[in-house]
Amino acid sequence: MQRFLFIGVGGSGGETLRHLHHELTRRLGLPNGAALPVGWQFVHIDAPLHAEDRDDLPRLPKGSYVSLTTRGLSYHTVAKTLLKNDGPAQADCMPWLPDATQVRVPILEGAGQFRAIGRALAIFRLAQVRTKLDDAAN
Repeated sequence: MQRFLFIGVGGSGGETLRHLHHELTRRLGLPNGAALPVGWQFVHIDAPLHAEDRDDLPRLPKGSYVSLTTRGLSYHTVAKTLLKNDGPAQADCMPWLPDATQVRVPILEGAGQFRAIGRALAIFRLAQVRTKLDDAAN
């Protein structure tokens, strides 16, 4: 049996992972709550503090969710950190980065369908995402 690492990014990516997990469980004829093979890992990466429930499918296994936010984190802090060198070269590398004074999205609840905000959060939390993906791959 081959190993697989399934990665879902954003709310739709997480919902797709939940559908995939449910379908694999069903096709293998496993009872509710039974685990899939350990070589099949699922990682959902998204902005909200907690994984969202959008339908009646079961949640992914515990530890599958990676939040790109933490309590008390604001987009202003994220943007300031990413632009900490505050020079024109740094700003030129990220022309897509939304101006923190214009962002009104409460990032603890998600990126509000703004891909650039999600991208900024992913870069800000890249070390945590990398660790989670390494752990899942191993």
